[in-house]
Amino acid sequence: MKDNEKKRVSIYVINRADQESDLIENEVFHPITCGSVFLKKDRNFLRDDIGENISKKRDSFCEFTAIYWVWKNRRTDYVGFCHYRRYLSFADKEYPVDGSGLVIEEFVSPELISKYLINDNKIVSVVTGNDVVTARPIDLRKTIPTYKSLMDYCETRKEDFFLSDLRILREIIRERHPELVPFADDYYEQPLTHFYNCFIMKWDLFDKFCKFLFDVLFEFEKRIDTKLYSEHRRRIIGFCGEQLYGIWLSYVKATSQIKIEERQLVFIKETKKHPELFPAFPQNNIPIVVTCSDYYAPYLSVFITALMKNSRPSRNYDLIVLVKGISEEAERRLRNQAANYSNLSLRFFNPKKMLSGMQFYVSGSVNAEEANYRLLTPWILKNYSKAIVTDIDLIFRTDPANLYEGTELENKCLACCKDVIYQGALNDPAIDALEYAKKTLKLKNPYDYVNTGVMLMNLDEIRKVFKLEELLDFSQKNHFRIQEQDILNVLFEGRILFLDISWNCYLIVNNWVERELFFAPAPAQKDYSDAFKNAKVLHWASQPKPWASPELLYADNWWYYAKESPFYEVLIKRLNAPQEIHTLSKPSFARRFADVYLPSGSWRRKIAKKILPRNSKRWNLLKAIYYKYLNV
Repeated sequence: MKDNEKKRVSIYVINRADQESDLIENEVFHPITCGSVFLKKDRNFLRDDIGENISKKRDSFCEFTAIYWVWKNRRTDYVGFCHYRRYLSFADKEYPVDGSGLVIEEFVSPELISKYLINDNKIVSVVTGNDVVTARPIDLRKTIPTYKSLMDYCETRKEDFFLSDLRILREIIRERHPELVPFADDYYEQPLTHFYNCFIMKWDLFDKFCKFLFDVLFEFEKRIDTKLYSEHRRRIIGFCGEQLYGIWLSYVKATSQIKIEERQLVFIKETKKHPELFPAFPQNNIPIVVTCSDYYAPYLSVFITALMKNSRPSRNYDLIVLVKGISEEAERRLRNQAANYSNLSLRFFNPKKMLSGMQFYVSGSVNAEEANYRLLTPWILKNYSKAIVTDIDLIFRTDPANLYEGTELENKCLACCKDVIYQGALNDPAIDALEYAKKTLKLKNPYDYVNTGVMLMNLDEIRKVFKLEELLDFSQKNHFRIQEQDILNVLFEGRILFLDISWNCYLIVNNWVERELFFAPAPAQKDYSDAFKNAKVLHWASQPKPWASPELLYADNWWYYAKESPFYEVLIKRLNAPQEIHTLSKPSFARRFADVYLPSGSWRRKIAKKILPRNSKRWNLLKAIYYKYLNV
């Protein structure tokens, strides 16, 4: 398609002033900031506060400040609008929708652009063949069955609408645009409605629409009193603008010979743009990477306290938290805690966008996808040559800078401690750990297997050995018992520097750990015993955790730091509540047993489910016995 054809179409991608978002880029998309007058720093977007504008009205007019600016300051043959998180699909294929009629996607990616054909050539070919391209109307009956019409919706959404305001809006239409009254009446009494202001149309139609739209909205603004309205309800003018678009479109459909095409609307859940991660401080950076979930936020807080209590003021600690989702309140508390330390930087990073729509395999129902995110560390920290990567069910008793600065990696990819408990499992006659390690993992020396709870990663070397795509492909093709840890042991066998076990003292917290330690080789047992004389890291890698069982070995060490956590009250509340297992660590003994002897999909698994249905009396009795006598 020729460039002059593309220049005929301009679609303005409306962005918030308070948020940096990932955008789809092509020749017909033009990012514009809604309410640019409120920008704290400039960005390379179009502004809606230059020339004739209503940018200051953003809090009430919402995205219509950008629409107004385009109307008054730009002109092309075809003009359209979408949002930083809502795009029209130009695919010929239909995709499943949610209750609101939206196609849901996680984030912007090349795969998304390809799937929905959101490219300039396809867009121009669709747009220039029509007078209007618009999002499909939402059937309100499918959102909530009690909704029979748009008026039902407005009467129910009392946080959005005062019916008195809607009466004023309809009065204005009757006074100033009587020809649209029957269409307005019909629009409010039927269930199909146009939300979101995502459309493309010929300029002459757009001009007519804007003349009607802003004539009504400016008069509406004069007649309503929003002084006592909440911040959300002050957006009533923007909400009514959406309704005016639907009314006007109904009118145009009925009275004009125009060609209208309706398209699915794609909603993108995660749009926050992550800037490239550079070292947080000018010098003396000690990068530490952990994985976390929202539930684990209080335990991360204790990790931070122990870290900083045992660190040197002369070193700067760059803590990167890999997290899929975390509540605003949890993030606020953690950031406030970090602000108490001038030599600590705390940053959150969601790696999902790096996965291109794929999901990590999760081995065991109590394991979490986030545990696998550490595999991405070399490509997340592209501007670091090495980094410490740890679990958060542990505490540092010495400065981790000693590990970072005192370990010469040379051409090794990892520095880790051998897993003494795993060595014991290899010798345990009751389980098939050795056979699994040799036949499935294909380890040349299974007794060199390492625990990845504490790692020093040679990021430069890993990036030389592997591409991100290769690692992800390997992860997708192989489903191991301890997925993330097994992968690291398989891929880097022979490239691991073995650390003194004092850097990862795996605590005996249950009968299974004690049993496997009993079977461990005698030299490993001695190393393990000696490590506790100068333990640099205490690691509660199995169940239960110190926050659930304060009587555990060395749990007093953990609670010493917990007392200074901003989540201390939360920790106490959880301690007194029935315990749930939320873990980013390895699967429990029960899970490992089930995965081996009752594999998913097997006839043994099916029989077990019939005999012991989840939450049945037999199930709960067995679970109670398990926790009482096995203590895991």
